[in-house]
Parts: sequence; structure tokens; C-alpha cells
Amino acid sequence: MRLLSSLFFILSAVAGSSQNPSAKKEVFDFFPSDHVAPRRVDVYLPPGYPSQAPYNVLYMHDGQNISDDSTSTHGVSWKADSTLFELMRLKEVPPTILVGVWNTKSRYREYAPMPCFTSLSDSSFVQVTREYGGIPYSDRYLTFLVDELKPLIDSRYKTGKGPNSNSIIGSSMGGLISLYAICRYPNIFGAAGCISTHWPILTKVKDPNLFLNFYSWLPKHLPNDRQHRIYFDHGNVNLDSIYAPYQTKVDELFRNNGFDEDLWSSMYIEGAVHNEASWSKRFPSVLKFVLAGKKE
Repeated sequence: MRLLSSLFFILSAVAGSSQNPSAKKEVFDFFPSDHVAPRRVDVYLPPGYPSQAPYNVLYMHDGQNISDDSTSTHGVSWKADSTLFELMRLKEVPPTILVGVWNTKSRYREYAPMPCFTSLSDSSFVQVTREYGGIPYSDRYLTFLVDELKPLIDSRYKTGKGPNSNSIIGSSMGGLISLYAICRYPNIFGAAGCISTHWPILTKVKDPNLFLNFYSWLPKHLPNDRQHRIYFDHGNVNLDSIYAPYQTKVDELFRNNGFDEDLWSSMYIEGAVHNEASWSKRFPSVLKFVLAGKKE
């Protein structure tokens, strides 16, 4: 109720891009939360909204990087809204609202799955808190998404009901939290896109248990009802070059837990780089699988 009564934090509604002149964006400039720091949330409404209601909703982490080059960390964005709306126009994906959730200075603490930190040695845990700037709290971040942000999105916009109407996508650490989200909340999210998933969890803390703890947690928590879809990919340039051994183990886990090609995709992309420009090129394939179950 507090959130619903605080609509003053909507900054503006602006016209869409030149490629989609009838698209609109609403900006929640200072979205409050009882669980995590306030942050900006951008909502991209497709051309013709609300004529194709009810709409699916796609939640994306690192929201400042997904559309606007001027706000993107490295000056290049995913062009996620333009890509999504073009695929909608071509009827490759269903009508979808895009929600970009900006990160904060606590990004690592919010995106690292909590099971990674069980049974760590005292020295490793001290290193983790030193590198992260405090104790990780991804469960609080997911509570924010599910219990605070999603209810407002569903009350304000014409959205579908049930997990088949909600997807979540992220890259690097955002890939980890997307997988964790669909495992923790399979009744909320029907599909997850995990792009260049940062399986080592931390590159400065050389404790294999960070990955192994999460890997051991997954089998009992993967949604396996033949309705949820999960996408992975990785390249072989810069940071992506270290992911293959981890992804191979995760792929084996998915096969052993009954995931086949209509539920799970794991792509190796030669020459793919760990940055927004590369993720933008791969994004159409991600969307087709996550939103429509089409594997390329």
C-alpha cells in the first residue's frame, strides 16, 4: 500500500525511439523499498499499448545499460526496447512490456545467490564481505522484485497473470540472479535468460565452494514441470573465456534433471565478448527462446 500511494516518484512519461515512435517509457526515478536501496526503474511500453492486452512482462537487471547509450556503463547499450518491439512487430515474440531495474552500488551484494555463501571458511567469508563491501543479500533483492515492484507493475499496467506472463533476464552477475530468481520463485517467473553467466561468483576470492555451493543447491530447486524455460550462453573473449568449464558442469546437471531442448538452451558463441555490444547482438535469440520458446 505504501508503494501504491507513492506515485510521486514517477519522473516522466516520454516518447519512444525513432524506430518506435509510438512506444513510450515511464520512469520511476526513485522507487522505494523496505528491503533494498531505492533505485530507478524504467518501464518501456510497446507501440500500440494497451491494444494487445494482456501483456507479458520482461524484467531486466542493470536497467541503465539496456536501452540508452548515455546511461550505459560503457557507453553502449543493449538497444533492448528496439529489439523487443521489432520482434513483436514481426510476431516472433508475444506482446511484452519491458521493465529495466537499475543497479546500485550494492550490485554484487544483490546479484550473488545466497546459496553460494553456505559453508564457506571464515577466511573466505571475510574476503567476500571485503570485496562486496558487506554481506550479500540477494534474497532481499528478489523480495523487492516480487513483493514490491511486480505488484505495482501489475496494478498500473495491463499485464497477464501467472508465471507464463513473467520472464527475467540478466548478464554476468545478472545471469546468476536471474537463474536464482526462477528457482526461488517458479510461481512468479516462467522463463529466465542467463547471458555470460558469471559462474565463478567472485574473481578475486579463489574459493571453488562459491560455485560448488550454488551448483549443489540447484538440483533440488530447478523448476522441472515442463513449463519453465531457461537460456544460457557464453563466448570466449575476455571474461567470457573462463566460463566454459563451469557451463559444461551446469549443462550436464540440466540434462540429468530432465531438461530437453524445448525447456533449456545453452549456446557457445565463438568470438562473443563480455560486454553490452556483444549482448545486444545475441539478444534477439535470447528473446525468442525466453519469450516464445523458439531455439535458433
